This record gives sequence, C-alpha cells and structure tokens, in this order.
Amino acid sequence: MSFLLDTLVPLVLVYKYWALFLICFFASLALPLPSNTSVTAMAVFAANGYVSFSLTLIVAFAGYVLGDWLGFWLARLYGPRVLRLAGFRRIANYRHYQEAESYVGQHPALTIFLSRFVSAAGPAINVLAGLSKISFKKFLVFDIAGEALDVLIFGLGGYFFGDQFQNYGLSITLTEIEIVVIIILSYLIFSARRKKRRH
Repeated sequence: MSFLLDTLVPLVLVYKYWALFLICFFASLALPLPSNTSVTAMAVFAANGYVSFSLTLIVAFAGYVLGDWLGFWLARLYGPRVLRLAGFRRIANYRHYQEAESYVGQHPALTIFLSRFVSAAGPAINVLAGLSKISFKKFLVFDIAGEALDVLIFGLGGYFFGDQFQNYGLSITLTEIEIVVIIILSYLIFSARRKKRRH
C-alpha cells in the first residue's frame, strides 16, 4: 500500500481529475487502490490552490457511484450464471455467503450506506446487492447517500486539516475511520444473526 501511495498521489497531482476519477471508479470494482487517501490528498491540493475543491468532490463522487452501479449491474445480469458454474456452486451453497446475502436483502439501508466508508467492503456489498432482490432504485438511494457523505468526510478532512494529515500520517487516520465502520458493521451483522436464531 505504501508503494501505491507513493505512486498514485503524484499521479493525482499531475493528472488531477482524470486520475482521481479512475482511482475511485476502479476502487469501487474491488481493485486495491487507495481511493479515500487520493480524495483526501486532492483536497489538500485544493486547499493550497492547485485544484478546485468543489470539482474534486464532484469527480470523486461520480467515480465512486458509477463504479458501484457497474458492480451492481454486473452481479444482477451475470452473477446467477456465474454461480451456476461448477466451480462456483460451492460459494452459492456456502452458509456464510447465504447469510451475508440474506442480511443485505433484509437490511439494505445500513449495509449499503455504511459499506461506502470501507474500501474493501463496498465492492462486495455491491455484488451481494445485485444478486439479492434489492431494487436498483433502493440501492441507488443508499449508495448516493453513503458515497456523498464519504466524499464529504474525506474531502473536508483534507481541505481543513491537511497539515495534521501530513504531520501525523494520512494513512493511519483513514485506517482508523475504516476500522470504526467495520466494527459497526460487524456488530449489526452479529446482532441480526442472534435475533434470527432466537426466532
């Protein structure tokens, strides 16, 4: 990840909005790219007058949302066919997979919304949402709300607290935010499983 940061952050500074859009877009499709870090770095550049802050937020938001939508529709259109293949039938019959898909279908608001703040969880939830019976309209609402808040948090953080990020370590601060969201998601899933067992 350190190598990616050293490589991508200069690219964001050089290619600006195109680089930011592509990083956010492909991160939403499960590529291990430091998208939140790139948003924050771009916001730091905006605070120093190199780029437009408002355009930074719009571009990052567009990249995230379009990537999420593509992941959802790929799973909705082709996911069932892939899971019917011999090599993937085990995944479809795996108990934890079935529980995860069921949870997303029963609690789409919290799951989709909170997963926008965790780079690794977002693409997986997009696929599960596409495989479940969640309507695209419902996915759209929670996805837009989550991505908008995510971009605002990391963008405003970089814009107003850029010096602190630079002094105390950008990646550490962003990791702490993701850990908090992971804990909340884990608690919600655990609580739902316990409630289901009681009934």
